[in-house]
Amino acid sequence: MSSFGVLVIDIGTHSFRKGVASELSNTPGGPEAVNVWLRAGWTLGSVQGRYIFAGSGGDQFVGRAAAGHNVNDVEFSCLPSHFKDVGLSNEQWEAHGRGRPGWRTT
Repeated sequence: MSSFGVLVIDIGTHSFRKGVASELSNTPGGPEAVNVWLRAGWTLGSVQGRYIFAGSGGDQFVGRAAAGHNVNDVEFSCLPSHFKDVGLSNEQWEAHGRGRPGWRTT
């Protein structure tokens, strides 16, 4: 950091929030500014409580964009696979394994 003329003790969480908010606000096709500000934890004064409300999916959009996903990529909205069950139950294991080479008989 010293090579940039910045002391480490001068960097706090605001620096990161400001940096990410600036980047997202300047991204073509990026998230709405209000969603960025709300995600950063910034208030919009008395206007926020009366007129500004988080829309459907705005926070998720900001989160994925802030994580570095390309908002202009067709896979931006694709989530990774989610598996409900981690493995097979004993009954499923018995049903699928029987008769296969190397299947245990005990």
